[in-house]
Amino acid sequence: MKPILQTGQIWLDSRYYLNEETGEYMPKYLLILADRLDCADVISAVFTSKPNGLREHPACDHGPPRAGYFVGTPGAPLSLPTWVDFSSVRTHDELDVDSHVKGGRYKVVGQTLGNGVFCGLLRCICQSDDLTNRQRSWIQDIIAKLGCPH
Repeated sequence: MKPILQTGQIWLDSRYYLNEETGEYMPKYLLILADRLDCADVISAVFTSKPNGLREHPACDHGPPRAGYFVGTPGAPLSLPTWVDFSSVRTHDELDVDSHVKGGRYKVVGQTLGNGVFCGLLRCICQSDDLTNRQRSWIQDIIAKLGCPH
């Protein structure tokens, strides 16, 4: 089964977190880091425009205080300097993904990162302590599939 969310895609999660002050759900943009054809689960991480200790140079930042990757200013809707926050890495079950897409919570943005930036990000995140061994293995499979340079 081909996954709904696919490697390299950017999606909007319209209900990513609950703002405790307002009681409203807040959106975040997700980057799909890896998908699996054998089970349709995916791994994602969240974009942030708030560096909170992340640096632009070098793009690959393992902290402290935070780990992430600077992707530049990808363009609308990500029109500010932007990082992928490694602490947000998460595996999504195919049933949850299907439910969230059908219910309108997840919407594809139709934008991707350039292959060079995406490959750099994948290589960087594989060195992160924020991944499980399973997630690292899936991402390494994607690196090989994409032919990312060393």
